[in-house]
Amino acid sequence: MDAEILHAIWFDCNDLSDIERTLLQALAYHCHNTYTCWPSVNRLSRMIRRTQRHTRRLLINLERAGYISIQERRGRGHSNLYILNPTRICHISGKIGHPDVISKPDIWMSPEFKVEEERKKEENPEDLLLKLGLTRGSVVWTAAMNGHQKYS
Repeated sequence: MDAEILHAIWFDCNDLSDIERTLLQALAYHCHNTYTCWPSVNRLSRMIRRTQRHTRRLLINLERAGYISIQERRGRGHSNLYILNPTRICHISGKIGHPDVISKPDIWMSPEFKVEEERKKEENPEDLLLKLGLTRGSVVWTAAMNGHQKYS
């Protein structure tokens, strides 16, 4: 799951109790590159060390608070579908994009890291290739500079 979502659950969801926050973390743990997951209530209850009945009650509380939505799936062996609400979880940071995209504000970056990033942006790829001892027009040079297109 996205690190910013997990950070927001820990630090920005102040209206949740400790066990509700732990359950939301357990749900986020099961969301792999999406905001949806379908762990069983039995698995969730083992993860948060509560009874299944208490876990169901906590899930309903999270749904009422708007942190998740629950889609019931009927049938044996079909657990419910849980959808995390990123706009509710990240209401302070405002991050609601795709979980693969990391967009941390500049405040969270150390000054040394900012300087290093600026240096990398200014560095010319041709300079790096020259430092490696490659000559202009070689096959490796062409591949590195033009996306593997050869000159004719």
